[in-house]
Amino acid sequence: MLKIADFARLTGVTPRLLRYYDQCGLFKPGYIDRATGYRYYHTGQVIPLQRILALRDLGLPLADIAQILHDHLSSTEVAALLRLHQRRIEARLLVEQARQQETAARLAALENPAAHLLDVVIKPLLPFKGLHIQTTVQTGETIEALFNSFAQRLQERGLYRQVRATIGFYPRHIAMLTGQPLAEPYQFDALFVMPRSPRAVPVEAGRTLTAISLHPVTQAACALHIGPYQRLFETYRSLLAYLEHYGYAIAGVPRELYLQSRGTPDECITEIQIPVSRADQGVKLPLKVPA
Repeated sequence: MLKIADFARLTGVTPRLLRYYDQCGLFKPGYIDRATGYRYYHTGQVIPLQRILALRDLGLPLADIAQILHDHLSSTEVAALLRLHQRRIEARLLVEQARQQETAARLAALENPAAHLLDVVIKPLLPFKGLHIQTTVQTGETIEALFNSFAQRLQERGLYRQVRATIGFYPRHIAMLTGQPLAEPYQFDALFVMPRSPRAVPVEAGRTLTAISLHPVTQAACALHIGPYQRLFETYRSLLAYLEHYGYAIAGVPRELYLQSRGTPDECITEIQIPVSRADQGVKLPLKVPA
């Protein structure tokens, strides 16, 4: 029998790797000295170790390798595992291909000083609770003034200090982004994110903030806009071009998360969040449910 160091040299692996395979139950020594804890291996164990190494070279997970070695799978069952692994590799290749394309686009933008370089992140959106209102923007009103008015009412009731974030929802933006006719007056939703809130807070005649729970979103295309709100649509247009280029479809109402609204207009930070699906899926995601 060979000591672990000798067996490692013989097979071209490290003693550390042999100890790890032992600990996870994948490849056990032929004998362990109870007094010293030393591991010993038979030369015949080169055969199963070689198979492990060959399967690892394919990138097969250790759990799948253990199943192949220990469960005495038939050749048909092994082939099924390998086909599953092949599909995982193909999915990763698609992701890497998309990254390669995005990297090429970013390089092209860097080489074009006039281009608007946009950092887009595809990510899930967490569920939120808070006070919500859906209202119509009347002639002469602005969304910014309405937000400030609602915030002032919450301040007067001692509730604004509980607000963790504010979010605006704009169904009208889908029409604006896709060139559809615009209706006047138009609706928008506002959400004041709060860990706890009363069920309802009247803010002005005919307008009341009500408690809701906002659904999570599986994936959304998100980009930061830094600067005045009047120029938000420059970022919207760049984000829409990104969606079209990479095969995403709008799958819900665009929202704006106001990360920083104090200071000068140029210091404002807004994250635009557009729920998306792959263009061939056509998934539609709900906006909210009652609390």
